[in-house]
Amino acid sequence: MNEQHATLELLLRYVDGALPPPERLQVEELLRKDARAREMFRDIATQAVVIADVARMAEQTQTDRNRAGVRKLAGRMPTWQRVGLTVAAVLCVAIILGQLLWLEQGQAEIVTINDLSGPMVWIGDGGRVTEKLAVGKKLSGGTIELLSADSWIEFEFQDQSTVTLSGQSEVTISGQLQKELHLRHGCLSASVAPQPVAHPLLVHTPFTELQVLGTQFNVETLSGVTRLVVNEGSVRLKRLSDGQELEVPARHEVTSSSEDLGGLPLTERGTAVSVWTSDLKEDVVCGKWIPELKVFAMQLKRAVAHGEMSEEEATQEYKDAVTLDDEIGSVWAEASPYGSLIVLAVARPTEPPVLLGRNTKVRLTGRSFSRVSVKFGITTQQTAGMFAGKYSFSLSAEELAGNDGEFKVEVPLSAFREETNFGESPVGKELTDWWCVAGSTSAKVEITGVELIE
Repeated sequence: MNEQHATLELLLRYVDGALPPPERLQVEELLRKDARAREMFRDIATQAVVIADVARMAEQTQTDRNRAGVRKLAGRMPTWQRVGLTVAAVLCVAIILGQLLWLEQGQAEIVTINDLSGPMVWIGDGGRVTEKLAVGKKLSGGTIELLSADSWIEFEFQDQSTVTLSGQSEVTISGQLQKELHLRHGCLSASVAPQPVAHPLLVHTPFTELQVLGTQFNVETLSGVTRLVVNEGSVRLKRLSDGQELEVPARHEVTSSSEDLGGLPLTERGTAVSVWTSDLKEDVVCGKWIPELKVFAMQLKRAVAHGEMSEEEATQEYKDAVTLDDEIGSVWAEASPYGSLIVLAVARPTEPPVLLGRNTKVRLTGRSFSRVSVKFGITTQQTAGMFAGKYSFSLSAEELAGNDGEFKVEVPLSAFREETNFGESPVGKELTDWWCVAGSTSAKVEITGVELIE
């Protein structure tokens, strides 16, 4: 097959909707850059016009005696077939010509920003990068990247389906007529209006494809795992590693990764609890988990280097400590574009949701090794699933300076400042993650414990 025939077949499959997402993007890029390919696309549209003309000719009355061929065609076709052919042909023409106009004039405006907060960038058509996003701005196909734990954005499709991206997340909005999102990493929450059965909203993650006809769901792709929680309706999940599919109903969740084997077990969401203790090793999303034994080894090395003990004494102390539980440790902040950062996930499979009450306090233990302020925050969602805002409080460098930087604080929810326009209080909302940001990219912050208590 020569190149021209290959291009023609690709275009026909594109019009027919038979191409997978990567090939559709390839065709659209070809049409934007290749005038010859656009001409072939016009030819396909012209053929659709001919089909429409034939359909109209088939409906000529019996009085058109000089058009015997058309009369015979019309006579052989029942009325419902003639009407169906006419409608199908007209729709085909409209879709093809509309797509051609869209491709030649640039990408259409697909979503509108409803609200946003925190640092982020938008990479639009042609690779244009901007950090100047505002409420009401309309976006075409492109990529939104949120740069900090306290960042979030809500955007809306024309049918009023809304999507919220939260924390350090990145999503690509496909520049096509069908709603299609690619969640590279991070957390996404969506409330989706009813969609045509043949054209569901598609959400791609590195490990799954989600088909959504109308529902409310949350999906996150973190640490090599995709987790889907469905709150209303249902979502069809397809695992990319083996093609296995699963219908996830309301009040259920499922996780998937590239290393999954066997089935896709569903987990029903349990009754909410009001107390919670972080398993630092399992919950860390951003930051570095370091076992206590490794920290102890570092302390021994420093003691030897400073002449406080001999190498033999340090070795013996380390051997004596090997029996310590290797699950005990702490999380250290990692550099990010907007300060040193730690993020801990709260919700895990088989674990119940965590509800914030009026008497809830957040207990934090750790150490700051740098003279900078640290902001501690929480991300929340409604019990029905949608993103419900971010709240935070700060400790100044002076407050952290005492006791060699060690801190143990209990903070009531009333001390958390509103980061968003979702209400002054987080009471009655579910906790989805905990985070802290130090005021310097080189700041050293260690977290040894995070709890919710009453």
